[in-house]
Amino acid sequence: MQHRMLSTLTHWSINGKIGIRQPGQSESAAINNWSQRGDHYNIDLSSLLLGMGAIHIEGNLDYILLSDSDEQNIYSDDPESLLEQHAGWTLPLAYIADWVKGIPSPGSPYRLEFTAEGRLAHVEQSGWTVTYRNFLEVGDYPLPAKITITDGERRIIIVINQWQLL
Repeated sequence: MQHRMLSTLTHWSINGKIGIRQPGQSESAAINNWSQRGDHYNIDLSSLLLGMGAIHIEGNLDYILLSDSDEQNIYSDDPESLLEQHAGWTLPLAYIADWVKGIPSPGSPYRLEFTAEGRLAHVEQSGWTVTYRNFLEVGDYPLPAKITITDGERRIIIVINQWQLL
């Protein structure tokens, strides 16, 4: 099954774009590099919107370190809260690395829908709906190229231009 095969993919990197829309805010940024090694992530973003410039995000589910273009480092042991306070973004960090690969996150109930061709079309998990459009064949893996993640009025769109398996 594709789900089991993708769950073994733990070291990867992507580049592309991310757009975040929520009440009173709409932003986009280039994903210059998002590398994932198990639960640990390093994400380099850049945007001219709202003066964000370059931002580096490093962490896992237990901590986050945010560095901006002014070389200010902000640390927290509550990653989702720090992103919301500093950038104004609400991101489901506990799930997003799995969703980017095109699988549900383990440890939380989910519902899946597939296309007629057998590709994953939707994941519903923890109040979020993840919709997959377009896939890239990378080695033996069919990996998402466009992902839309919604929760009520919040929407995150990730467009992946390139996958690299590490």
